Amino acid sequence: MTVEMCHLAQQIRPDLDTRKSFRMIGKHSRIARQFSSLGYSQKDLYQKICHYFFDEMGMNLHKTSELSVADCLVPRVIQNGGGPKTLVALLFVSLLEEAGFSISGTQCHDPLIFKIKVDGRSEMIDFENRGAFLGRSQLIDYINQGKNLSKCTEQGYPLVINYLYELKRLSEACSSDSTTRLIHTRLMSYEPYNLSHLKNRALLAYETGQYRLAWKDLHSYFFYTTPESSQNKLRGIYLQAGRKLGEILKIT
Repeated sequence: MTVEMCHLAQQIRPDLDTRKSFRMIGKHSRIARQFSSLGYSQKDLYQKICHYFFDEMGMNLHKTSELSVADCLVPRVIQNGGGPKTLVALLFVSLLEEAGFSISGTQCHDPLIFKIKVDGRSEMIDFENRGAFLGRSQLIDYINQGKNLSKCTEQGYPLVINYLYELKRLSEACSSDSTTRLIHTRLMSYEPYNLSHLKNRALLAYETGQYRLAWKDLHSYFFYTTPESSQNKLRGIYLQAGRKLGEILKIT
């Protein structure tokens, strides 16, 4: 997943040094695998990975709202030693998986809680507290606060999706239409049945004069949806994009 997010960074900001990011990710992965081959107990190995990640790599969490889009991409996060918690967590999870751990997410994202198998036992860890194990009393406190810790999901995709939504909100706030379109495209590969990504990508294309792309996306959108009165505006845009596209083709 981290490699995939490097490719996304390359699309959004071609000027960033993604080659260095690929090399650094490869280096950290090799070190995690080396740790796992040294005969540590799983508990000691986990503590070793945490120390390496938070102390030697110097990873910290920053509020997405205080960052630029570039600062939320893999190259800058590795370079700056921190970034949005979802992306930093994705790097952390990748290291643990390289070291042979089985880790999954929970429905608790604030704080970000993971479930991990250590020495045959299931443990809950608080990623935002440097990956600390949660004791029984802490778990009870969270449950009493209404935190959902019991529903675990396959780890990779939910974390990536949450990161992409964070990045999309930031991109929209910065009025970066091209970046937002790229993020919608990436979200479509993870949420293929969420047609709002296709619709919103089409509207962005129309607003920026990319009528061919707008017409194509709306054509696909209407193919998968049923006619409703609320779609009249969209159909109007679809027809208008088709007319503008026709005018452009006549000129060329």
